[in-house]
Amino acid sequence: AAMVANINDARLHAGKGTVGFINLVLYAAAATARKRGGVLRDVQHGRNWGCGVDEAFPARQAWDAVTGLGTPEFEKLKALYLRLP
Repeated sequence: AAMVANINDARLHAGKGTVGFINLVLYAAAATARKRGGVLRDVQHGRNWGCGVDEAFPARQAWDAVTGLGTPEFEKLKALYLRLP
C-alpha cells in the first residue's frame, strides 16, 4: 500500500490521476519481465512452510502461491506508472 501511495503522489505531482486498479498493469509487467528484466523480481527458489502442514508451497517461475508475481522493484514500477497516461 505504501508503494502505491508513493506512486499516486508522484502521478498527482505530474498532473496525472491515481493508478486505480493495479492488477492489469502488474500482470502485463510480469508477462514481459523475463524478456526485459521488468518491474517485478520473480522469486523462483524456496518454500513457504507453516500452518502445520507437511508440505509447503514451492516458489516457481512466474506466479506461485509463495510470492505471487514476485517482489516489486519500486523505482522501476514508479517509472512505469509515470509513463502511463
